Amino acid sequence: MESIKKLAIFVFIVALLVNAVSADLVISREANTRIILGEQVSVSIKIVNDYDSETFIFVKEQLSPDLELVDPKKPSYTITKVNIPILTWNEKLAPKEKKVITYTIKPNILGKFSILPTEIRDESREELYFAEVLTLNVLCIPDSSCNGFENHINCPADCPSGSADNVCDFRIDGVCDPDCEPDSDIDCKKEESKKEIGFSISILFLNNPIMTLLIAFALLVLFSYGIYMLTKKKSNGI
Repeated sequence: MESIKKLAIFVFIVALLVNAVSADLVISREANTRIILGEQVSVSIKIVNDYDSETFIFVKEQLSPDLELVDPKKPSYTITKVNIPILTWNEKLAPKEKKVITYTIKPNILGKFSILPTEIRDESREELYFAEVLTLNVLCIPDSSCNGFENHINCPADCPSGSADNVCDFRIDGVCDPDCEPDSDIDCKKEESKKEIGFSISILFLNNPIMTLLIAFALLVLFSYGIYMLTKKKSNGI
């Protein structure tokens, strides 16, 4: 009987230790990552306290200076030298409690923006956690005009391949991209080859007047023969 009690106590202690080891803060971050320029984006940071006791956490979010804050309207503070806005929160989580922190931003220019991993510090246990990097892809509003920050990558509807958009797209599409170096775009090489062939033929005629006369004579003979055959058909009533 005594051995059974000891075994039960041992199993209970092991269960407590396993629970303590497996307990953790579960963190995730969600947002619509494909948006149109001018749209607002809501970012949600979800934190679950998997421990059996309450905990105090400090949350830090570092944003890009090209992202305008909508809610809250102002950051907690700004790294002035590089103009980077920082958002911070202090939260208390009860055992097994789920906390959702939300903020709203609006991108001001086209392109891809990466929001660094959310930093979460468990003040009660002196542990540090990080969420994954969040990448936003900001697309254009198509208006049939390739301008501003638009290019073939972020606005293919307005800037077709080969457009003068400050981006070399390296596409083989029969169009010499003016933004590519001549040696880096195969289409530019093909176009240059056609020009060289045409130039070579022109030089050939200019430097060889006899050949020019022969070709002109051959064309005249063909033209005359064509007139003769046409006249013959009419005279025969055909």
